[in-house]
Amino acid sequence: MRQFVVPIMYCDPEDNGWPKNFGSAFIVRRLKKTFLVTAAHVLHRLKLKNIVPFFSFKPGLDGMCWLTGSYWATCEAKDAENDTLDVAVTYLKDIPLPNRMGEVTVDSLSITQFALKRARTNLCVFPTGFPISKSGLNKYTRAVEWPMYMGLARAKPLELYSRYGRDPNKHIICSYDDKISFNEKWQRDNLPKPQGISGGPMWVVDKNQITGEFTPRVIGVLVEQPDKVMIATDIACALQGIEYLYRIMP
Repeated sequence: MRQFVVPIMYCDPEDNGWPKNFGSAFIVRRLKKTFLVTAAHVLHRLKLKNIVPFFSFKPGLDGMCWLTGSYWATCEAKDAENDTLDVAVTYLKDIPLPNRMGEVTVDSLSITQFALKRARTNLCVFPTGFPISKSGLNKYTRAVEWPMYMGLARAKPLELYSRYGRDPNKHIICSYDDKISFNEKWQRDNLPKPQGISGGPMWVVDKNQITGEFTPRVIGVLVEQPDKVMIATDIACALQGIEYLYRIMP
C-alpha cells in the first residue's frame, strides 16, 4: 500500500523556495497509461498562487515530476469552495515505474484494485496520507522525509451524511480515533493532525475466503477532515477522470 502513495510538494516562495508538503496523492494505471489521483483543492490552491506542485518518484532532481500540465477535476478552481466531490486526476507521461525512493519502491496501482459500488454500512476503512507536520525536507540532513500514516476508521450511519452535506452514493464518511493508527512500518502510533492527507487513498481490505489472502483496494479519495471525521469521495469519481484522460491523451 505504501508504494502507491506520494506526497504532493511545492517550493515555498515565502521560505526561500524550501520544499514543503501540501497534500497527498496516489498513482494508478490503466493498461500502459499512468495517472495521479488527488484532491482537487490540493492542485487548485497552488495553481491560483502560480505555484507548480511536484512529487518525487526517485532520488535526485531527475526524479522530480513537476505537475505543470492541465488536469481533469470535478470543478474549476474558481468554483472549488462549492465542490463537494473535490477530485483531480493528472496524466503522467513517461514516468518510469517502479523506482526506488530511499527505502520505498514507488509504483502504480492497477484500477482493478478499485473497490467499486461498495456498501457503506459496517464498513471498516484505512485512510492514508502524509501529515504536513511530519513531512518535508530535513534542514539538517538534507533528506526528504515523508512518513505515511494510516488510520483506522468506521463508516458513519447513512442518516448522518446530510449533516455534512454529503451523498452516501458519492461519499464515504468515517469517524476515527487518532490514538489508533499506524506508521508506514505498521507500528502503532498516534495519528498527527490530519492536515496534508487530503488526496490520499481510503482503503478497504478484502479477504479471500478460500486462500485466506488479504487484498487492499481503494474505495475513495480523501477530501476533507472535520473534527474526528474523514470524508472521502467514492473512487468511481476518480475513475471517471481516468477514463476521460485515457481516451484523449496520446
